[in-house]
Amino acid sequence: MATHAADPLPEPDHELGYSEELLAGALGEYMGRFHEYMMMKAHAMAPTGPVYYPSDVRRFVDFYVTRTARPLTAAEVQTLFDTWDAERRGRAE
Repeated sequence: MATHAADPLPEPDHELGYSEELLAGALGEYMGRFHEYMMMKAHAMAPTGPVYYPSDVRRFVDFYVTRTARPLTAAEVQTLFDTWDAERRGRAE
């Protein structure tokens, strides 16, 4: 699953994804934020504890860990709203 040398993710240690223990070691200070991100998202329960699906972990790491943190620009916000509005109109028609 790792995509580049700076990627903090090792290979999953469970057939369904990442154990809590492995992620705590890989994400370190980001683990609390990961738990907030995962609130209301599905995960599996193994006998040893929660197992997080690789796709959710990847999205979190790509957005919160490996990107440089910066606020969205006004143009990026406008693009998001334009896209959302166009999708909403498309469903209404």
